[in-house]
Amino acid sequence: MKKQFRIKKSEEIKELVTKRHTVGDQYFVIYYQPRTDNTFRFAVSVNKKWGTAPERNQMKRRVRDIVSRHQEEFHRIDFLIVAKANCKGIGFEKMKESLAELFQRLMKKEAKHE
Repeated sequence: MKKQFRIKKSEEIKELVTKRHTVGDQYFVIYYQPRTDNTFRFAVSVNKKWGTAPERNQMKRRVRDIVSRHQEEFHRIDFLIVAKANCKGIGFEKMKESLAELFQRLMKKEAKHE
């Protein structure tokens, strides 16, 4: 996944969270907001209480990989994926299923607002 698709500035991440447009399940929460251009950007957040730095980094790499596999679905949206504590013990396949379902719900919600 190219870095041009990542949100790095904390002000932009705070803006996503304060808008309160969300979809979620027992493993992840996705905060999102529409964009004016035809691109998408995203960020991944894993709490320090979640585990050690290598565990958190592995989770972020896995989530970025899943997002890169679904990137053709996204357009005109910024989103933040927050990993909940429940997802610590799940496998990669379960993560893919959970995020794919959330992405579908997110795009359906976004289509209603356009």
